[in-house]
Amino acid sequence: MKNRFLDESLVYVIVGIIGDTALAWVERKITALDNLRPVDCVGNTRLERRLKTMLMRMG
Repeated sequence: MKNRFLDESLVYVIVGIIGDTALAWVERKITALDNLRPVDCVGNTRLERRLKTMLMRMG
């Protein structure tokens, strides 16, 4: 999963919150992200910020 994310710290947060299913989770459409996949947020500053905000609310 590290290879798909530019921000390695984001990988650790996702794994810490989601756990063993993190790799599958980043490929799932997430309702809180308007049905975007977390992996779709990478590379877009606005979407990455939205993903991080969602993760903070989950954690």
